[in-house]
Amino acid sequence: MNEIQKKYIQAKAAYEAAVRSHEWELADKLSDEFLDAEAKLVKWAFEKIDETGMMSDVELSTMWKNWTNPKYTDRILDLCVRLKA
Repeated sequence: MNEIQKKYIQAKAAYEAAVRSHEWELADKLSDEFLDAEAKLVKWAFEKIDETGMMSDVELSTMWKNWTNPKYTDRILDLCVRLKA
């Protein structure tokens, strides 16, 4: 696991903890950090997938187009976290 993956996991955990405890001001402050970490994780993972040829260009393009679609976001982020650095 690399630093990008670790930062995403930490940012997600902090944000989700704030939401669970109804600390809305803290959650609001953490949301930017969480979303930034999420975007960096996806960018890194998709670049790695492209470099290694793990997916075809069509598959990768489809993932780029759909990673923010709520129907696919969790699965794509899970793939990004599990990807070997």
